[in-house]
Amino acid sequence: MSERPVARASGLAVAFALDFAVACALALAALMLCGFAWAATHDLGSAAKGGQRLAMPGPLAEVLSTVAALGAAAAGLLFWRCRPTPEEWRRSFAAARRPATWGTSALAAAILGVAVIAIGAVASGLGLQVEPGNDATLRALQRAHPALLWAFAVCFAPVYEEVLFRRVVYGRFERAGLPRTGLAVSAALFAFAHGASGPGAAGAGAGLVLWLVYAIMGATFALVYRRCGTLWAAILTHALHNAASLLLL
Repeated sequence: MSERPVARASGLAVAFALDFAVACALALAALMLCGFAWAATHDLGSAAKGGQRLAMPGPLAEVLSTVAALGAAAAGLLFWRCRPTPEEWRRSFAAARRPATWGTSALAAAILGVAVIAIGAVASGLGLQVEPGNDATLRALQRAHPALLWAFAVCFAPVYEEVLFRRVVYGRFERAGLPRTGLAVSAALFAFAHGASGPGAAGAGAGLVLWLVYAIMGATFALVYRRCGTLWAAILTHALHNAASLLLL
């Protein structure tokens, strides 16, 4: 192996290590602040009700904490570690103004939806009960706060997830001249981060199906990002897919 590929691989490894450290630090700080705020609020409510026992955080607190933690990590990496240049902003907004960009996003979301439904049907035929690990939380939030669930799934999650997995992870490989590797790595990390083997997965077979579904989703979003030249296209594809999933839910 020549010195140049070795140096490039070493540079990517160092960059990812720093990205991971920054993301973890920001997410942990945000989670701690959310925890302190929740505890203080419920302590006051408990005192007002005669010192009732402090309850555990529910689905609402869990989702709000997730938004705060991952949002802080995404914003920190975007503006500190992977700040777009003025020329990148210009190209991104120029691409976002093209009707073909939004047509590509909508078409990709439709194809992805059909693919996910087909995989689910095959898994069901094989007797696999495939449910995401956060399915119970989402259903509880849907019953109690449906508007907040839509805001979380369609507005917040697509933005911070696309920043983290496409702008940061895939983007580093693309700028290094390794877009295919970036697509595979970002898709795998996207699937891993969504807990394909979480408590909602009934067995290894169901976990494998979930990992495949999320990996296909991640790869699709990366392809849209690369094809359209703007992260807004990947965000829209992600948001449309999540909206369709909520309708089915």
